[in-house]
Amino acid sequence: MSLVVLWAAALGSVPLVTAQTATTAYAEDPKVSAALKLLDLTGYEQQLDFMFQTLNPLFAQSVIGILQADPASKAMVDRLISQGKGGQARLTAILSEEFARSVKLQYPSMKASAAREYAAVFSMDELEAMADFYRSPAGLKSLKVLPDLQRKIGAAGEQFGRVAGEEAGRKGFQRAVEEMLPEQGGKAKL
Repeated sequence: MSLVVLWAAALGSVPLVTAQTATTAYAEDPKVSAALKLLDLTGYEQQLDFMFQTLNPLFAQSVIGILQADPASKAMVDRLISQGKGGQARLTAILSEEFARSVKLQYPSMKASAAREYAAVFSMDELEAMADFYRSPAGLKSLKVLPDLQRKIGAAGEQFGRVAGEEAGRKGFQRAVEEMLPEQGGKAKL
């Protein structure tokens, strides 16, 4: 399986919407237009950058794992990791960078889709009220401090997730042994 096929599979379910298409959405539906303006006001693309900053390396590691599990690509991936300059860290970085570029090309599509969802859920008055809030002193402050606040909360969440993951892994494997290998008396050393 080629990397091109994996990239296409990863991004293929998202239709490509050009800037022209997003601009057309402004003109066609006033609520979508208001939603697009709200997304601009709230820094929607910066929020996507922040989110994908974390997801890009995970995507790369997933692709490497998938390719290593496929006999057709395993040798090449193993060779890149063992003999390539920078090894797995460099391969992960390259795949992360390429995924970031590919995802960024999808931002207009993602934004247009998000605007349609906002327009479906909120009335024009509600969209305008939210935009008014984000233009207010409290709204401007929230836009300024939320990225740092999200980073701090995210770091705490990662720690909580690590603790929960270790506990769930330990208990899950013990339970799996008990339920799936009862002939071993439900005891296993982990």
